[in-house]
Amino acid sequence: MELVADKMVSDYNDTDPRGVPSFLYHLGDVVYSFGESQYYYDQFYDPFRNYPAPIFAAPGNHDGMVAPNTSAETLAAFLENFCTYGQPPHRTPEIRRLGENRASSTWGLFYLRSSVRSDPRAL
Repeated sequence: MELVADKMVSDYNDTDPRGVPSFLYHLGDVVYSFGESQYYYDQFYDPFRNYPAPIFAAPGNHDGMVAPNTSAETLAAFLENFCTYGQPPHRTPEIRRLGENRASSTWGLFYLRSSVRSDPRAL
């Protein structure tokens, strides 16, 4: 993910201001494996630490998964990281972004999930 995030940061070096993005709309699977709080720093905050624009996100299926036999609620970590006011839970001095970029709780959530199998014949 870091290579992808670093490439996205390089888009801000474009000499034509029309080519510079205004924000990132992440279309889901912000974290992989399980969408629990402990995965956000390594899988989201750290890779996007230098991204200078606001980041908005829609949760994907991995963001809603929780590990079996845990007390975590589905989408709780996503909501905590993207849909509440205040400081992000994993903010550190070297990760300067996101504090001012979080969506308010009045923003709507769109849960995107494809039921199409990986088999290309299913398309």
